[in-house]
Amino acid sequence: MTNEEKEVFAGLLKKIYAVTDEEVAGLYNEAGELTNVDSILSKDSDRIARFKKEKNDEYKRAEIKTAQKFESYLKEKYDVGDSELMGTDLIDSAFEKQSTALSEKLKAKLNPDDIEKHPVYIAKRAEFEKQIRAKEKEIEDRIAAKESEWNRKAVFDEVKNGALTELDLGYLLPENSERANALKSVFIEKLGKANFIKNEKGEIQLLDSDSKPLEDAHGKMITLKEYQEQLAGQFFDKKIASQRSNAGNRSNEGQQSNITLKDQGDFQTQMATAKTAEERAAIMSAAKATGIVK
Repeated sequence: MTNEEKEVFAGLLKKIYAVTDEEVAGLYNEAGELTNVDSILSKDSDRIARFKKEKNDEYKRAEIKTAQKFESYLKEKYDVGDSELMGTDLIDSAFEKQSTALSEKLKAKLNPDDIEKHPVYIAKRAEFEKQIRAKEKEIEDRIAAKESEWNRKAVFDEVKNGALTELDLGYLLPENSERANALKSVFIEKLGKANFIKNEKGEIQLLDSDSKPLEDAHGKMITLKEYQEQLAGQFFDKKIASQRSNAGNRSNEGQQSNITLKDQGDFQTQMATAKTAEERAAIMSAAKATGIVK
């Protein structure tokens, strides 16, 4: 890794994980090789944990807010504003009050035992139950929409971070930092217009406007890597790999035959326990060869 690449890498780590210069220096051995990323993996685990907690807290707040709005609607609609009841108890109370009011109006004409059979009572109950079902559906839809919003944000954050890392390490950026950041912003904005999902295998896929896998003109499914490279090519030129890098890649290809990866989880575990940059490079090559990493 060149000094320029180290500076870019350090800047990226400081931006994402707020590491210090001393922590960055600790990632390299005396020979200047990147050998120890345990502290970065630990910080990333903490970041993910914070994100999950924030998502869960937001979900709970949305659920409580929606429930409170529904309860306020019931209290106002059925004149139970002084009641401290909540949830199903409030619904039962409102229904009981409406039933009692209707019963009193019909007492002069009907036998109390016949009230539930009266067409007016039946129609009123059906209308009330319909309103309850509609409100329940509204609550479910709002919660589902909020959860979908959070899931998409989490997936796009992962896509964005990976794309920015690839830009910094694999592409020629303008020397002027303001111009480089402006181009990055436009790139990320265009990237964010795509429809991303994470499938059951934990892989990020692109969907078209009909929520089907995005394909090219020949019917071939477009991978996230291909899409990012195509989009990045509109703004930046790729760096040319040095002979040393090519030699390192050939070395990694030779090592990958000794590495067995079962799935994405196994890949992440082996990457976390790898002790040297060479081991991590070999594991990455094996993951790409088996299709675990695209």
